[in-house]
This record gives sequence, C-alpha cells and structure tokens, in this order.
Amino acid sequence: MQAPKPGPHVAETKNAAQFHSNKILQEFKGKDQIHVDWVNTYVGGFLKDLQDYIKKFHTTGLSWNPKGEDFSKVKVADAPSSSPAPSADDDEAPPPPGPAPDLDYGFDDKPKPATSGGGFTALFAEINQKGDGVTGGLKHVTKDMKKKPPVSSVVPSKGEVTTTTTTPSAKAQTPSKPPKFALEGNKWVVEYQVGNRNIVIENPETKHTVYIYRCKQSTVQVRGKVNNIIFDECEKSGLVFENAIASVEIVNCKSVEVQVTGKVPSFAIDKTSGIQLYLSQSSLESEIVTAKSDQMNVLIPNGEDLTELAIPEQYKTVVSNGKLVTHTSSHV
Repeated sequence: MQAPKPGPHVAETKNAAQFHSNKILQEFKGKDQIHVDWVNTYVGGFLKDLQDYIKKFHTTGLSWNPKGEDFSKVKVADAPSSSPAPSADDDEAPPPPGPAPDLDYGFDDKPKPATSGGGFTALFAEINQKGDGVTGGLKHVTKDMKKKPPVSSVVPSKGEVTTTTTTPSAKAQTPSKPPKFALEGNKWVVEYQVGNRNIVIENPETKHTVYIYRCKQSTVQVRGKVNNIIFDECEKSGLVFENAIASVEIVNCKSVEVQVTGKVPSFAIDKTSGIQLYLSQSSLESEIVTAKSDQMNVLIPNGEDLTELAIPEQYKTVVSNGKLVTHTSSHV
C-alpha cells in the first residue's frame, strides 16, 4: 500500500496506463471487441473502483488492529484434528456459507458457475483421472482427417447462391457506426465522423490524449497542448494541432493531411498511403519514423512559402564487410 495517501497513487497509475491501453485500442478497435472491453474495464472500472474504495476505507493506508494486544501474549488454542459433522437435530449448527460475490465488470464471456457441485475440485479430479489422464477423453485423429480439403476452382453461375468466408476486404465493408465526439476520462474520442470539417477540441489538459478513428472527409482541430494524438484508419481527412508532449501517430490512413502549428517531439507513420505533413518553424527538429508507408511528403516553411520534400520509399541494401549497408535508392 502506498503511504501516506494511496488514493492519488492509484490515480497516477490510471494515467500511466492510458499510454499502453491506447496501444491496445489502436490495434484491436473494430477487430476484436474483447480486448477493447478489457481496456475499458481495467481503466474505467477496476482502477476507478479501487480509488473510490481506498478513499472510503483506507484514506491514509492500511491500519492493522491499532488497539490490539501484543501477539506474543495471545494464546491460540490448538485446532482439533477432525471435527464431527453437525447432525440434522443440532440447533446450534452454523448455516451453510453463502454464495461468493459476483464481481461483474461488463465482460460477456466470463465463466458461468457450474450447475452441479464439485467446482474446480471436480474439474481437476476429472483431468487427473486414472488411465490415459488428460488425453483420455480426446478423440483419435486419423490420417484422412488430417488432409486438407481440396480447393474448388469451379466458378458458380449467376443464378447460383454461394457462401463465402470472411476475407480481409470484408473489414472495409463493415457498416459505419454513429459518429462520436466525447471526452472519456482523459481521452478525447472522435469516431466515425463523415464530412464534418468543424470538429474542434478547445483548451484540453496536458494529460489528455486524442484518439481519432475511422473518420472520412473530416477535419479535427486541437487547440492546446495534449499528451499524444493517434490518427487511426482515417481517409481524406485532416488534423491540425498546436502542441503534443509525446508523439503523433498516423496509422492505416489514406490521403490525409497533418499540420503542427507548435511543437511535437516525433511523428510515427505506419501503414499509411498518402500523407501531407506540414511542419512549423518550431517543429523542424521533430523525428519522423515511417514503416510500410508510401506517398509521404513533408512541407517545411521557407520564408513565406513552403518547401515540399518527399520521404524515401525505396532503399538499396548491399553486403559490406559481413554487414548489411542500406542507402536510399535514387533514380537518374
């Protein structure tokens, strides 16, 4: 327990978890909801409830029986080796223990309680059963079952109704959800905006993060200093911001424009096709890290004009003295 005030320590832990939880949201948003639910439960549920519990019961830390006796003076009776089971006629027999509390933080796939007795004891007893042990209940797989089914090359006619499996392109066919613009804890969430060029985040706090997801033909302005900004799966959209403490990440975007009017330490561009990055005079020392991206241009101030520079997309690697040496590939 953090002393003397554990409550603020939990709040700081919650803020520190935002950086890593945003990484999880960025990777699994719209792909695997269980990870998104876990992040929301941990940050917005568990840590928040823990802070409320500490404020109510342990404001200044744990205290163990402050008025108790010296433990060396306390006599502890020897527990009997076995105790008889209470009879049905024994009025003083203690009642059976109540059910364990159900701590539900919103997960739909949590294990359901067994309908019959035994619980985990019965489960492990079944696993450790005599005979073949763990593999005793498994079905034998024959050689024919291991063969992969043949791939059909027959093209169905127009009148036939066929079933198809999910492909990566099915992600782009996912129906759009209602637009969202809200402050959730310390995170500004801008999602599914279409054709909205007037999204403005006014006077954010430095501990705030901005998460922009799946916006099309929209523009987001951040007027103030924030911790970091994530531009995820946006298309034909723009981002204008003043200052960011950590970094600005552009991921899985197409044909976007990003402009900084103040200062930011670094940009991370990943799996993006088509980006115009406008730097201010104060941000010329910003690092730009790119991966799996193309059509990247950086515009830097040159007096009253802008100079456009392209970020290399092609490289040449040779072996020199037993090491790989990579240079930007140039065309004559």
